[in-house]
Amino acid sequence: MITSMQNKTVKELLKLKQKKYRKDYYLVETNHLVEEAIKAKQTDLIISTEPVDLGVEN
Repeated sequence: MITSMQNKTVKELLKLKQKKYRKDYYLVETNHLVEEAIKAKQTDLIISTEPVDLGVEN
């Protein structure tokens, strides 16, 4: 569980909101877009603020 905004992973993910940091990765922020990324096998990491069941391994 991530509990700090100072967490390295959180900092790196927040950078993805800026175009200059998007090279091989991008950030999606709605259930629909996450589901589409999973279907297209384009996910490396999923972080959620609430429990979700997307039918994928943790």
